[in-house]
Amino acid sequence: MTAPCDAPPAVEVNIAPSASSPSGWGFTLVAGNQSLVGPYGDFDFHAQSGPVVVTLHLVNPTPSSVIFDQDKKNKIDVFGFLPQDYGPTYSWADITPVADPSQDHHFGRIDALTDGGRTVTFCYLNHHDANISRYVIYLAAGNKPIQPIDPRITNGQFSGGP
Repeated sequence: MTAPCDAPPAVEVNIAPSASSPSGWGFTLVAGNQSLVGPYGDFDFHAQSGPVVVTLHLVNPTPSSVIFDQDKKNKIDVFGFLPQDYGPTYSWADITPVADPSQDHHFGRIDALTDGGRTVTFCYLNHHDANISRYVIYLAAGNKPIQPIDPRITNGQFSGGP
């Protein structure tokens, strides 16, 4: 039997520049269940009963040097996490970088980057600690952090959606 975080990705998503998105990035489903991902990167895992494996691809970023930020020296491993969504009133200081997925109870694993830093696969454990959480995707250009993307996650077994 395959462990939940060893399963193939439930969704595969392209992230590309988008003038219509509040974050400047649009999310387009490549494969998997359309109901799990919104156009601005919000994940709706409320109907999922366990962990969800996701693959993200950066496509045609501007500038072209943009990659996922996996700077373990500075305790950044692509993602940050805020256990509940405070709406627009949250502070960036409240977000905890996922420095080591084995020590974070929301991410079961974050794989090494591939495709020159533009593809990452991760396992979100989908605990129902709060109905809606916020996750952050850290990006870098030329080895310097740039504005992250900060969508929401509707967590497992919550009866609503984002």
